[in-house]
Amino acid sequence: MDTFHNNIKVIRKMKNIKRQELADSLNISYSALSKYESGERNPDIRMLSEIAKELSVTLEDLIRAPELKVQEDGFRYGEDVSYIAEIVSVLNDLSPEDQKAILMIAERFRGSKK
Repeated sequence: MDTFHNNIKVIRKMKNIKRQELADSLNISYSALSKYESGERNPDIRMLSEIAKELSVTLEDLIRAPELKVQEDGFRYGEDVSYIAEIVSVLNDLSPEDQKAILMIAERFRGSKK
């Protein structure tokens, strides 16, 4: 998958923006955005610029930023950040108290690995 296709999806999820919300703000269909994210279709430069604007990132960040990959020993540049976006999505659905509890658990895990 090309970097920018995956970056659209990952940045959208990290910002907790639903696909339909982004599609609506871009005045495109849900299906068109889905095809951009999957790499089935390529947006033109005007649309890429609009996507970057709606996601509050630069066009360069959207198309050229290296993707992060989660590995056992931490984050690395690579191809897939899908589970980072999933983690962020799950955390966004939790109450602030539950988010703090999860953070405390994660800190304990990090401390036990040092």
